[in-house]
Amino acid sequence: MVGINKMRELTPMQKGRRLERAYATHFAPLEKRPLQSVPAEDLQAMFEAADMLAFYAAFDRSERGVRYLERMIAADGALRAKGIRRADNARSLYGGLIAARRFDEAKAFAAATPELDAPALPAFDTVADFDPARPAYYELVGPGRMRLRNAEPLGRGPRIVVVSGCHFARDAALAIGADARLKHAFSQGQALWLGAPERSLDTKDIAEWNAELPHARMVVAYRPEPWRDIDFSSMPRFHVFKDGKLLGSHSGWGRSSPAPELLDLLRRAGLLE
Repeated sequence: MVGINKMRELTPMQKGRRLERAYATHFAPLEKRPLQSVPAEDLQAMFEAADMLAFYAAFDRSERGVRYLERMIAADGALRAKGIRRADNARSLYGGLIAARRFDEAKAFAAATPELDAPALPAFDTVADFDPARPAYYELVGPGRMRLRNAEPLGRGPRIVVVSGCHFARDAALAIGADARLKHAFSQGQALWLGAPERSLDTKDIAEWNAELPHARMVVAYRPEPWRDIDFSSMPRFHVFKDGKLLGSHSGWGRSSPAPELLDLLRRAGLLE
């Protein structure tokens, strides 16, 4: 499975599907046994395999990630019952709980795991009419505090959603802010700069991004599943919609200018001449 994970020619979704088949072959038989009877080295291999699958499940907006997170929890618990406590496992499991937005469990796990040097999670509140079945995100509303709300419906007209958060996405946001034509196009498209539902939630990084890039304020996806048509597998990835329908998406940012494919999408949406 490590070999599959290292295949650069595969997309994250392709890796996830291959890894799932490999997991079923190698570890499904072990899951039928009481885990306390499984050797420690096999439990560790099961944990690492489930960890990879929980990570990749987010890219295809699949709820399978929850299943593999539960397998991580079970394998780690069986290892701990054998007296084996690994800091790398603890970090992976803690991150998995954060990505699944199971914050109360993450806090309890951190409190019970001295080998885990985990940063404090933000404080959270939720708007009154929040609907978990709809696309939603966390927005920074103060130092160390985030609010969960639903995204506005795409509705009529052009809209842009940018999966962002890496330094390439920052480069794109800086370039867009420095180009009056592009800045106007992204403003007219009500661009949403959307962080992927990753295994960390650092409000300091978000605050620094927002201070530097006020025209491209960052929010962070709540769960990937409701974000239909949004591909979280690369950053920056620009999704351009018109009248609620996806016209197309483009991944990456050129060194000196946006790619022709992205400019074409903006023209098709009526955001550029």
